[in-house]
Amino acid sequence: MDLEESLAIPSPLPLEEEPTSAIPPPLPWDLEPPTVVLAPLVPHPAKDRLLALDVCRGIAICGILAVNIGSFSMIEIARRMPQYGGGTDPLNFGIWQAIMLLADTKFIAMFSILFGAGIALLTNPDREGGSLRAPAYYRRMIFLMFIGYLHGHYLWFGDILFVYGAYGCLLFPLRRLPGPVLLLLGMAAVGFDAWMFGWSYGRSFDPWDAHYETQAALAGWAEQAPWREGMARRLETEMAVFFAPQGVGYMLLGIGLARMRVLTGQCAIGIYLAMAFLLPLGVVTIGLPSNWCRMLAETAIDDKARAGAYWGSLMVTFGWFGIGILLSRWFPRFAATRALAAMGRMALTNYLMQSLICTTIFYGFGFGMFGQMDRAGQVKVVVAIWIFQLLLSSAWFRWFEFGPVEWAWRLATYLRVPPLRKIRAPDLPVQAAVAPDAG
Repeated sequence: MDLEESLAIPSPLPLEEEPTSAIPPPLPWDLEPPTVVLAPLVPHPAKDRLLALDVCRGIAICGILAVNIGSFSMIEIARRMPQYGGGTDPLNFGIWQAIMLLADTKFIAMFSILFGAGIALLTNPDREGGSLRAPAYYRRMIFLMFIGYLHGHYLWFGDILFVYGAYGCLLFPLRRLPGPVLLLLGMAAVGFDAWMFGWSYGRSFDPWDAHYETQAALAGWAEQAPWREGMARRLETEMAVFFAPQGVGYMLLGIGLARMRVLTGQCAIGIYLAMAFLLPLGVVTIGLPSNWCRMLAETAIDDKARAGAYWGSLMVTFGWFGIGILLSRWFPRFAATRALAAMGRMALTNYLMQSLICTTIFYGFGFGMFGQMDRAGQVKVVVAIWIFQLLLSSAWFRWFEFGPVEWAWRLATYLRVPPLRKIRAPDLPVQAAVAPDAG
């Protein structure tokens, strides 16, 4: 066979056998649309969690208690102005200084940034099990708002979960923006809030308000409902709008920094050393002067103190992130690191548990210790709760995959029952375990 014959394309049918009545091809509008089958959304395996984020969550849940204990145990203005409660002797004043410099407003910012990081991970298109799509995402946020509503209206008015869920609903359309763009948007929102924060009003001490707050806290659970629910509604409405630039800005920073792998602990170690250095730098350069300005002010928060402390607080917040990530990088197997990570894995459960314990100690439906404990006593309560929750969280994850509230949150998100009990692999016979090393 020559080359020309080898390149010839044979006819599929001989001419004499060609059908006389061929069926015409279907027109485009007669074709059925292709069926698109979406892969089922699978919950992210618990074993694939990021240690750095869990340790930072553990630090945040410890720090938020150190701040909230003042709201649980005293009138609200005493949390920021020590002369109205908690003691003014050197020990109690020093404790107030330490909390204001290292904790107050720092850990609410840390929680918000971590919340944004969680959104980035859940909506990551490369995520194992699939990116969280809109229906599951909004179910997740609505369930968080539901838990927050119950928490704020029926236990403690200072809830943040309802507002977090509402802010989270706003962020879904922005989840795919590039990391640098998210950082710019976040810093713009935070900068606007810092400007607005500095011009906002301060709160003067009112003896009638202090008396009403004390009487309401010491009342029974049903009797204090009007006070508790009124405060919760105020936080869910006007305060949620007022602080929206701050909360949304921090969450945008968290999404951007997680997208850029900063918060996941996967960057160069020098970045985290620099972040950790921001903590003492923020305390010395901005925190201490702002604290003295606040202490000498006639209102609860002087305008200059608010604006100055805002940026110092953000520096200290990133300092805590640096410390947490360095702890996870340098000492991943230390008992303290693993205990903080366990506490962070069930941060939602521990946050609600702190409210249950503290309202039982300080409110009238419990032991009624409201207004009777100085800051030194509050520190003892905080440390006792820390130890209890660190031990409980570590023990819990020996037997269970998720915290109890986290398990319910997953159920609401994926509409499938996640395994709560930890499934352990069967023990292998000793001979089989050592067989590969025998030869």
